[in-house]
Amino acid sequence: MTESEHGAPDVSVIIPSYNTAEAVLEAVRSVFEHTRAALELVVVDDCSTDGTAARIRADCPQAEVIVQPRRSGFAAACNAGISQARAPLILLLNSDIIVNDDAIDRMIAFVRESGADACGCRLVAPDGTPQPYSIRVPTVRQVIRAAFGGRAVADEPDDGPAEVECLQGSCLMMTRDAIELTGRWDERFFLYCEDIDWCIRARNAGLRLFYLPDIVMVHHRGLSTSAEVQRLTVQYHRSVWRLYRKHFAAKHGGIANALAFAGLTARCAATLIVNVFRKHRSPRW
Repeated sequence: MTESEHGAPDVSVIIPSYNTAEAVLEAVRSVFEHTRAALELVVVDDCSTDGTAARIRADCPQAEVIVQPRRSGFAAACNAGISQARAPLILLLNSDIIVNDDAIDRMIAFVRESGADACGCRLVAPDGTPQPYSIRVPTVRQVIRAAFGGRAVADEPDDGPAEVECLQGSCLMMTRDAIELTGRWDERFFLYCEDIDWCIRARNAGLRLFYLPDIVMVHHRGLSTSAEVQRLTVQYHRSVWRLYRKHFAAKHGGIANALAFAGLTARCAATLIVNVFRKHRSPRW
């Protein structure tokens, strides 16, 4: 941890991790190497079995490590880190993200200068290929379409910064005031959709979310999920249904709700079957 002249860090970086020891070590090193702002970094280990906590403590002693008492999921790990954080800005960062250049410093500067409540940046694959980034809360029609096999279309702006409806939790900077006003992440979402849920609540509270396409980080997507394809396929569809029930179901009739449930159930079953025969075992939603 480093401290500003006021005795507290400028930003608290929280990295949840589950069985990603090598990746999270690289992520932690990149944060310290490419960030000039005073920061504290907290790795929240969700009961890993690969020695993550010991590796971080040995190789990166300037990082703090929290080990969850039981495996509780991504949202709960984020909340555990938020509870420990001391800075006015909190950056949630996936364990498979690599920070480049001065990305975190630029995000801090943007929030301070613009008065934004939260912001996210462009994510690219290791080869530089841009990854899809949805900036809009899905509509009921899109949820039903996705349930029957439709694919989301990337709709991020090329020029920024741009105020948006939704940000990805894989790299999400929030002010402490925004968290206190909106509430922490809903731990009923074990994995997936917790970021969309938070963004919906933030927008309903009148908060301003910004996407910053000129700031780029590298995302090695899916490292912590690829070993548990079938279980996480079920978890993904459960989270989508939970999001639908929480924010959409009460606003629409029984037919739409029945279609959404039937479609998601059928899609989950079909995906489970397809994954059995796939040689590359990463999740396909």
